[in-house]
Amino acid sequence: MKLEIGSSDVPSLSFRLSSTPWRRIQWRASMDADFKCSICNKKEELACHEIWEIDCYKHVMTLLGVTAICNMCHAVNHGVILREYYHNSDGFNRSTKELEKHFMAVNNVDEYVLEKEKGKARKAKLGPAES
Repeated sequence: MKLEIGSSDVPSLSFRLSSTPWRRIQWRASMDADFKCSICNKKEELACHEIWEIDCYKHVMTLLGVTAICNMCHAVNHGVILREYYHNSDGFNRSTKELEKHFMAVNNVDEYVLEKEKGKARKAKLGPAES
């Protein structure tokens, strides 16, 4: 089953760029997405999400592109369903329950699949030795 949104813990490129170039990239991604979330199609404030290819054997990460997604999809994508509460510097505050509901609605799945995905995300975050 391919999920529309999942969970990944990849660092953001936005921390490597100054704010002006990053805002240009963000604006272009929003324009390309017609100012709608490219995952759930909501028309609300958008975040710029990077799409990475990760080669674990060569230890190489390649940026494939960026896309505009809403803050709910962005929070789910960055694994915050593993936390109790989510707050970012832009003032986006959501309970984990809200994010879990969004995950299930967008992916059209039940709590069983949600819990399975949370387990995978925990395992990926901890690594095989700690899980």
